[in-house]
Formats: sequence, C-alpha cells, structure tokens
Amino acid sequence: MAMRDGIERETDRLDAAPYAHLGPDGVARPTELATAFARTALGAGAFPADPLGRRWSRVTGLTSCVADLGPRTGMPRR
Repeated sequence: MAMRDGIERETDRLDAAPYAHLGPDGVARPTELATAFARTALGAGAFPADPLGRRWSRVTGLTSCVADLGPRTGMPRR
C-alpha cells in the first residue's frame, strides 16, 4: 500500500502544473466537457462492467482476470 500511496502522490504532483497554469476558471470548461463525454461514453457501454478487467468466456462460462494469467503465456495460472 505504501508504494501505491507514493505513486499517487507523485502523479498528483506531476499533474498539478497544468491546473495551476489554467486556474479554476480555465479548468472549469474542460472539466465540463470531459464530464459530459465520460457520461456519454459510459451510457453507450464504452467501459467494461467490471473495472477489474475480468473477462467472460462464452466457451467455458468462467471469468478470468488479467492478473490470473501466467506471464507472457496468456494461459491461466494453475
């Protein structure tokens, strides 16, 4: 968890400059546009129902997660 917290802090630091440059008024319109776009895309089914990336197999009827796959093989871990 500490590593993730560090990554989050670093990405927050790195993306702060554009927001500081634009200021609150400059950020408002892009935020409005991006929010509308994201809602439209979500409503159209552009994002997976499961944000963890599990995939449904029509053949086996099972779900698998990318993290469950072996390195470079694409085969499930045993």
